[in-house]
Amino acid sequence: PASAGASVSTILARRDVLTAVAIGWLLVAIGAGLLLATSDHLVDPLAYGIQRAVIIVGWSSAALYWLVRRPGNRLGLAFVALALASVVMSLQGASDPLLHSIGVFGDFPSFVLAYYVIFAFPDGRLAGTPERLLLAGWALWFLPFFPYLFFSPVVNGGGPIAGCNAACPTNAFMIADRPTIADGFGTDFSYVAIAVGAGTLAVLFYRLVTATR
Repeated sequence: PASAGASVSTILARRDVLTAVAIGWLLVAIGAGLLLATSDHLVDPLAYGIQRAVIIVGWSSAALYWLVRRPGNRLGLAFVALALASVVMSLQGASDPLLHSIGVFGDFPSFVLAYYVIFAFPDGRLAGTPERLLLAGWALWFLPFFPYLFFSPVVNGGGPIAGCNAACPTNAFMIADRPTIADGFGTDFSYVAIAVGAGTLAVLFYRLVTATR
């Protein structure tokens, strides 16, 4: 809510508080990066650790800047949520099956929140029906993730450098060992991605050419 964003902005207006929060987020980013970089079950642990640390620093910095410069604008809180989702994703580096599985689940909120931020920029809310439909479309495209998460003995993050090796922890969320359940969604949902991607480009281009200076 806007009132929550305004309250946070008031607190962060103090330089000492802002500095402490910024340092805190930096330490969280370093810790998340180290958790991934030192993992023995990821194929590219160092690259994934550096990537995730940079992303956390980026989203948290954007959150702090937005909360300070635009008090009451909800986009700042959306940036905070996105930074937290990125922290959850870093749990993919944990060897504990439950923590690792929670980290893999973090792909979903991180993905949806990223598109929410894109469509809500700069007002902090979804301005029109096209943006709402596109956000729903991207969430729909992610639907095959859940059969994969609940019916696979081993799961890993969806990023190109998030893959697991043979030492990958077991899936703590598995309901039944039936990984083929998710296979049938592949081709059909690829068409969804093409359609929603094209719509996203069209809406962003329209917003760009019609924006005021």
